[in-house]
Amino acid sequence: MNSRTTLLLLVVCVALGLALYLLPETPQTSEDEAATPPEIAVLNHDSRQVTALEAVSASNQTLQVWRNGDNWDIQVGERVAGDTIVIGPTIANIAALRATSVITPETQTLADYGLDTPQLTITLQGDAGVLDRLRVGSRNPSGGARYVQVEGQAQIYLVNDVALDTLEGWYTTVPVAPTPLPTLVPTTAP
Repeated sequence: MNSRTTLLLLVVCVALGLALYLLPETPQTSEDEAATPPEIAVLNHDSRQVTALEAVSASNQTLQVWRNGDNWDIQVGERVAGDTIVIGPTIANIAALRATSVITPETQTLADYGLDTPQLTITLQGDAGVLDRLRVGSRNPSGGARYVQVEGQAQIYLVNDVALDTLEGWYTTVPVAPTPLPTLVPTTAP
């Protein structure tokens, strides 16, 4: 190869390198971002507005939690301190519940979505009374999401929020506050 061809190739490589360096980068969306459906507000409450939550299962089991300052209490036969680390985020997620799609039933019935006898009925309360009542129906055919409906609205939402599953799990594993560790008293060796 002669020196003129080598010099020409070097100039082309430097020009390409400068072009790549100086041109603005075009934003690229990953497959996950492109596949993420838009979020639709089902409930839109600030979790600080929620002072109590009551969940009633299809078998009529009742679960109640109440705000106690910055903490949460839960009913377990009697009112006891709840595990705020578990309860707080779950209530925040339910208070600001988001859906992936909205269904406006025209020919279907509520039974098609498991909402004629919901698996859970969740009532959020604030200082002035009931904020919202949410009916949780059956899972969709793939099992990855649930149908929900806000009382008084015709729309049915498809929600894949784990907060509903977490809340439902409280019927078997109640989130009570952990027992504090005893305070160690320093002693002196004899």
